[in-house]
Amino acid sequence: MFIDQSGLLIYEHLSPTAIQQLYFQNRTDYLSAFETIHYMHIVKK
Repeated sequence: MFIDQSGLLIYEHLSPTAIQQLYFQNRTDYLSAFETIHYMHIVKK
């Protein structure tokens, strides 16, 4: 079943690259975004 068929809407989608740029690019330690984790904010239509 697709998200739009279930009455939901993807409000925000962040790829691993976007997460890295937003939250990890200026870090001086070893932490970085996971390569396989996406953040999705989904809302009901």
